[in-house]
Amino acid sequence: MSHTGVPTHNVRLEDANRSLAEFFIAEIRLAFNYFSKNFKNEVIKVVDRVADELGATSRFLHQHPELAYEEREAAQRLTALLKARGFEVIEGPGGLPTAFLARAGVERPSATIAFLAEYDALPSLGHACGHNLIAAGSIGAALALQPFLTRLGGQVQVIGCPAEERGGGKIALVKAGL
Repeated sequence: MSHTGVPTHNVRLEDANRSLAEFFIAEIRLAFNYFSKNFKNEVIKVVDRVADELGATSRFLHQHPELAYEEREAAQRLTALLKARGFEVIEGPGGLPTAFLARAGVERPSATIAFLAEYDALPSLGHACGHNLIAAGSIGAALALQPFLTRLGGQVQVIGCPAEERGGGKIALVKAGL
C-alpha cells in the first residue's frame, strides 16, 4: 500500500513507462495506417476527377510554347484553372508580370506545402524540358491536397515561376520573399 492507502503493484516505473509508450506507439500506428489508407484513396479520387483537365492544360502549354518572361498564355491558363478551383491568386509577384502565387487552405496554417510550377519554353525546342508537365503536375498536386486542408489545418501554394530556363525568374521570386 502506498502512503495514501491506494494499493500498489510491484511494477517498476521503467516497465510501466515502456508499456505505456508501446501502447501509444501501437495506437499511433493504427491511426496512421487507417488515415494513410483513407487519405491515399481520397487523393486518388481527386486526381481522377481533375486528370483530364490537367492533361488538357499540359497539352495546351506544349502546343503554345512561350519563351522567358513572355509566358502570358501559360500564366493566364494556369491562374484561370486555379481560380476556378477556389484558389486565391496573386498575379505578378516580384515585379514579374507572368509570375503568380496561388494559395488555398486555412488563413493561419500549421503547415504550408508549396509546389513550383515552371512553364517557359526553350528557343527552337519548345517544351523539351517538360515544363508543360511540371506546371500541370504541380497544379495537380495542389488540387489533390486542397480538399483536406481545412481538416489538416494547412495551406497549399502554387508558385508560378516564369523564365526558369533563361532569365532567372526564381531569383526574382526569392528576392521578393517567395
